[in-house]
Amino acid sequence: MEIRKLQYNDLSELCKLFKGFWNEDSDLLKMQKTFFNIDQNPNFIVFNALKDGRIIGTISGTICCSFYGNCEPFLVIEDFIVDPKERRKGVGKELLKAMEEEARLKGCNQVILVTDTERKDSQAFYESQGYPKNKNIGYKKKFKF
Repeated sequence: MEIRKLQYNDLSELCKLFKGFWNEDSDLLKMQKTFFNIDQNPNFIVFNALKDGRIIGTISGTICCSFYGNCEPFLVIEDFIVDPKERRKGVGKELLKAMEEEARLKGCNQVILVTDTERKDSQAFYESQGYPKNKNIGYKKKFKF
């Protein structure tokens, strides 16, 4: 298994991974535009896990600025997916480790992530990686266009 930053040539494979997880097609042309928008921005980080040239996992992070305390940046994780056939093989652990290392290198003081309340498998994984279950509550609001 190889962990590496997202490359342009990974996008069609990434579409397949997302389709398998959300059962929803991704717009490859929009993904390509997004890739070019974020590729040179150091505040956007995407890592993929590859096995035999196939993407088996991905994680995205965005570094955000903070205005309180010492104004230290923090990282928000989204789109963290591991192919169901590759789970419990260390893929998620290695992706999360790579993202945390990048966050530390960029001076982030914390990592924030959200998972659905019914995703008990995800919750157990995050707790096993040192993310304590706490009293914070996350919210998401999606807009329809």
